[in-house]
Amino acid sequence: RVNLQLASVLVAEGRPADAIPVLRAPLHGPIEASNYYLTGTDLHAALGDAFDRAGEPDSALAHYRYVLAAWHHADPEFRPRIDAIERRVRLLDQQIGRTAAAGARTH
Repeated sequence: RVNLQLASVLVAEGRPADAIPVLRAPLHGPIEASNYYLTGTDLHAALGDAFDRAGEPDSALAHYRYVLAAWHHADPEFRPRIDAIERRVRLLDQQIGRTAAAGARTH
């Protein structure tokens, strides 16, 4: 959980790109490490947010979609988080679609 808390501080300070490697590290550690105290899904949710705030929508979407797949049959207590991520995914998909369409018109 230390990594998640440190990443939260970095994001709050406006340094989401610095939070990304902090959040990636526990995903590569053994189960005996931070994975006892923090789920991989929580890390992916935080990574999605960090990439999103860092202006990297493709990476954000990859992590957000991982979370949505993992929480597909989640308990109702996760519904507010799921709904928020689903809204963000729709917005990012729209933004990426507009950017791609604009790029196609300029070439």
